[in-house]
This record gives sequence, structure tokens and C-alpha cells, in this order.
Amino acid sequence: MKLFQNKAAGGRLLGIALVCSILTTVLYAAFGAVSGNFAPGILVLYLAAAVLGVVLLLKETLLSDILSLAMTICLSAALALFIKNSVGDFTEMITPVGMYGNADNMSMRFVILGATLATILFSILEGFFKREK
Repeated sequence: MKLFQNKAAGGRLLGIALVCSILTTVLYAAFGAVSGNFAPGILVLYLAAAVLGVVLLLKETLLSDILSLAMTICLSAALALFIKNSVGDFTEMITPVGMYGNADNMSMRFVILGATLATILFSILEGFFKREK
């Protein structure tokens, strides 16, 4: 917890966003491996967001606001690709025809969707606060 001693509200929100980002990355990697619907681009974007979060948390620089924005953009792009990748499963859930996707995947897709939205929310909020005291 020494890491957060000199952090203001933005730094703590960034820490929450970072934990959520790592959790979302692990959830997506596990889901993709089990379901067979793995898209490497989505994982790369989740990992890039997590790396940007670590860089922001460890060092405050002149580019911190840009890195914060880049983290949010990576997460938003990952969310867009994830939703695009989920269309078949959504279709299968709504109309159980049995030709587009797998409705059994939907519960985990909603968990990943919620985790990604929470991470985006925290990454947006941390940009409005000071990170260092």
C-alpha cells in the first residue's frame, strides 16, 4: 500500500481501473481459450490498456493525460471488437435457430462486458482528478 500513500483521488481511481483492466484481461483470455472465440486483437488491446495503466501508476510525466486517454481508447476499442465478436452469440440468444453462435457463452460475455464498462468508467473518471498529492 506504500504505492498509494502519495496518490490523490485520481491515482486511486487509476489503481482501481488497473485492477479491473487486469481482471478483464484474464477473464477474456480464459473465456477465449475455453469457448474457441478468441480474437488476438482484443487481448492485445486489453494488455495495452493494462500496460498503460501500470506506466501511469508508477510515474507521473508530462504525457500522463495523453496516456490516460490512450488507455481509455484501448479499452473502448477492445469493447467494440468484443461486441462485434459477440454478434453471433447475441443472435443465438435472441432467436434460438442454432446457426450463428452459442447461447451458452452469453453469461460470460455479459460478465466481460460489465467488467470492461466498469474499467472504462474508472479510466475516464481518473482523468478528471489529480493523480499525485
